Amino acid sequence: PIRYRDDENSLIEYYSIFHYDIFHQWMREYKNLTARPITYLILVDMGKTDSEIQQLLGVSNNAIRTLKSRLRTKKSE
Repeated sequence: PIRYRDDENSLIEYYSIFHYDIFHQWMREYKNLTARPITYLILVDMGKTDSEIQQLLGVSNNAIRTLKSRLRTKKSE
């Protein structure tokens, strides 16, 4: 499980280095992303389903829906 900010930050740091292109594409495509939406994008990129992400992050189905909705609003046009 990814339940602590340090875990999220480690995952984000890893992805920003070893998956540089996709990570920096997200930084260009989305405005003001915090750790949680970046973690969600990484897990989706890793092929995880919303159900798996829900379990990994220890959040509800509603939290995943809210996260996806907020990501849509942060997407640059």
